[in-house]
Amino acid sequence: MSDAKDLYLDQLDRRKPGSKPDADRRLHERHEHRVSEGLEVIFDAFDGQPVTCRVRPRNLSQGGIAFLHEAYVYPETRCTVVLVSVTDQPIEVSGKVVGCRHITGKLHEVAMSFDRTIEPDDFLECVQEALPGTES
Repeated sequence: MSDAKDLYLDQLDRRKPGSKPDADRRLHERHEHRVSEGLEVIFDAFDGQPVTCRVRPRNLSQGGIAFLHEAYVYPETRCTVVLVSVTDQPIEVSGKVVGCRHITGKLHEVAMSFDRTIEPDDFLECVQEALPGTES
């Protein structure tokens, strides 16, 4: 994964807390989640053939994950992210895309909501402190 994506992640995380309209609607505390080699996401495609991509995660909560992706993904698209546990085991977590916004060029930030809650502390590379302005 490129260093340019790290720069965009840092820039996104420096935004003022509560500057996003969605901040008031969040149910779960978000934690910075940076995995330099990226994570695998499997998107359900409309033609029935799943599409597997490597994405750069931004943050993780009990209820979802945000990541950078090089294409627009329609809200309501079903997908599965493969998280890596602290015991180095791959854990598949299913859900759906709840938002996708353009960042620059081909780069988009995708928000995924999980079908079931998880414990962020169970996964590698998860910073323990909550990001500012992310509690509801």
